[in-house]
Formats: sequence, structure tokens, C-alpha cells
Amino acid sequence: MSEWINMITDNTIDWSNNSLEYTRKAGRDIQSLVRRRDFSENDSRMILRYLRSQSEIIPFGQYLKRYIYQRFGRKNGLGKDDDAAYRDFLKTAFSRTNTPKSFHRSSTTLGALINGWLSAASVSRETVFLLGFALKMPVEDVSMFLTKAICEQDFNLNDPEEVIYWHCYRNRLPAMYAREMMEAYNHSDVLPVLDPGEAAADVRLKMPGDQEAFLLPDGPTLVNRMNLLKGRMSEKEILDYLSTLKAQKKLNRYSRTAYNCFVSLMERAKSQIQDLNAEEDLYVFGKVQDRKTVKEAEIEKILYSGVPVDEKGNLLNSSFSSLGKGFAKHRLSRQRMSRLLSGKAAVTRYDLLTLLFLNFVLKDEEEPIPRYKQFVKNADAILEYCYMGRLNISNLYEAFLLVCLLTEDPLNAFSEVWEQSYQE
Repeated sequence: MSEWINMITDNTIDWSNNSLEYTRKAGRDIQSLVRRRDFSENDSRMILRYLRSQSEIIPFGQYLKRYIYQRFGRKNGLGKDDDAAYRDFLKTAFSRTNTPKSFHRSSTTLGALINGWLSAASVSRETVFLLGFALKMPVEDVSMFLTKAICEQDFNLNDPEEVIYWHCYRNRLPAMYAREMMEAYNHSDVLPVLDPGEAAADVRLKMPGDQEAFLLPDGPTLVNRMNLLKGRMSEKEILDYLSTLKAQKKLNRYSRTAYNCFVSLMERAKSQIQDLNAEEDLYVFGKVQDRKTVKEAEIEKILYSGVPVDEKGNLLNSSFSSLGKGFAKHRLSRQRMSRLLSGKAAVTRYDLLTLLFLNFVLKDEEEPIPRYKQFVKNADAILEYCYMGRLNISNLYEAFLLVCLLTEDPLNAFSEVWEQSYQE
């Protein structure tokens, strides 16, 4: 049984002796849960009880203090719980590196901002970038804060500002240099759009029920983005790449890679639902029926069949659920799907993982352990492809999906946990 836990805990890219212990603890907790004798008979209730007992989300401030302690603690005499020492350390770091308190106008003092960061459950991407400059983080550590500490995507390489930050971290350049580069970019002429180069190697995944591999879509600048992340682009190539983004008028800075993956997973899920519907409704009054178009509302109904609805037929606000606080942003309602498909919202790791989960359980006939293993491999492949890190088992929602996959009927367990959370 420990083999599938080790798939995540032993292969999680993490800071040495830092948040990795959170990952291992989460793995042990899940292992203890599914090994209980009565788990198969009471899986949804036991999962809900587990989620509620683990509802204390690891706050950003805790990640930040642990990072500082591991990297600088011994040299600077920092204690694990001395908040005043961490405040002083951060103030000094910002001063020594000449890092601004904000990339925008702010009347809040640096001291007040630091107090907020050290006690915050989560922070903005801008805060992570500021801390990256102040603490002279390697680019890999900034990536880890983005993907694990605040559970967002890695550097968005459709966003010129984040491309510049990446370049500065990679080359140990200060925040003021980044701002100068951004100013130069904003006032620069647009160069002709560059040839994106050769196509990247295909990324193929094995999905339940498929005879052929599921191919992840690529974007027009995928090769450039991959080379950039691997540090293969010179400064001139980076400036050319920035000009390409400007020429393409990428006013929507949401990740196209994540969007394309979301659309592909959505289309595959709809196709599976069509097949299932056809099997049930193949003949009506002796006539073969046409395949009906599957709408987002049907996907919502499949995922959240037991969740109460309001007078307009919308899912009841997640604040009424006992899981509301930790899960509020992760529910894939039909309104959420519509906003994502129309490009009005950014696709998150949770959107991708929920759709991948649905794809795995609609027509899945695998046993729990093989299903779990294949899901982990596919999830890591998709998340890394979209620059979102890998699965984070210490994240409660991701742990929820994994535990459901270890039940006999994952979709039923998923739906029942949501339903029961509204009954408490």
C-alpha cells in the first residue's frame, strides 16, 4: 500500500527538510484512512470527516518562515517561532537589496506589509515576486513558492512582466533592473513576429478506456517557453520573445497552454458522456436516437448531483457547506466552466485536476491502486506541461481527489462527500 504514497512523497520536488514533511504527513494520513477496515463501507462519510479534521490549511506565512529558517536561520540566529526576528530579517533584506515594498503605489508601510505576509493564509503573486528579489531566491525557489505555497501556476510566460522577473532571478539581477526592463519594454517598438521554431515533442497520456494515447495540445510559442524555462535563451532572444508577445497583442495574459488543456479535457469528458447517454437511450420508440450535445450543466450535475440548488437552479453557495472555506474556489460549476471556456477567467490547477478526475472515473474499470497510479502520472504530466508544478498531496483538495480515487466508486464518493457537507 505504501508504494502509491511514495509515488508522490518521494518524488515531490521540494525544499530539503522544509514543506516536504507536510507532504509526507499528508501521505501517511491518507494511508491510515484507506487502510481502515470499514473504509469501503463508509468511504464518503469517512472522507468528509478526514477533510474536516484536516481543514487547517498551511498558511503562506508558515511556508515563508520555514524557508527563511532553513536557508538563513543558522547564520542569523533565527528561532523557529520568533516572529519579531523574522520581521527584522525581512526589513533588512528589502533594504540591502533595494527591493521596493510594492511594484505599484502603496501607502502601507513595509513593516505593516511584512506583518501581514507572516500571518497571511495566502498572498498575491506580486508578493512572491517581491520576496524573491528581497531574499535573492534562485528561480527554482520562486517557482516552488508559486506552485506550492500559494498553489498557483508557475511563471506565466505569456506575461511579459513575469518573463522579465524570470530572467532577473535566473541571472541574479535586482528588482530595480526588472523595473527598468519593464519600462524599456513598455516604450519599445514592436519587432516582427518571430517564427516559433520546430514543433515540440508530443506529450501523450494513457487515459482510461482509450485505445489511443491522449495528446496534449501545444501553443504557438511552446518551444520558446520550454527553452526559456530551461535557461536556453540568451538576453537578445528573450527581448525578441517579449517583442513577439507585444506584436501578438496578448492583452489576455491567462495561460493559453492551460486553457487548451482544459478545452481538450472538456471535449473528452463530453464525448464520454455522449457515449454513456447513447448506451442508455439508444432506442426510443424503436428508433435510433441522435447523439445529443453535452452542455456544461450536465457535467455540473454529474459532479455535484447531491448538492442543493437555489430557486434559480444554481448550486447552493459553498459557504453553506462544511467544506466551504477550503473548497470554495475549486467547485467546477457550470458558470465557472462558461467563464473558463470564454476566456473570462484563468484556468487553475484545480480546474484541470477536477476535469482529469472526471475523465478517469466516467468509464473507468480499473482497480483502485492502478487507477490511482495512472492518475498521479497524468496529473503530474499535465500540471508540469502547464507550468503548475506537480501534484501537492498536502493540499487538501488534491488529497480529496486522490482519496476518492482509492474508493470502489470514485465519482459516487466525490458527489456524496459534497452532498453530505451540506447536511452538517
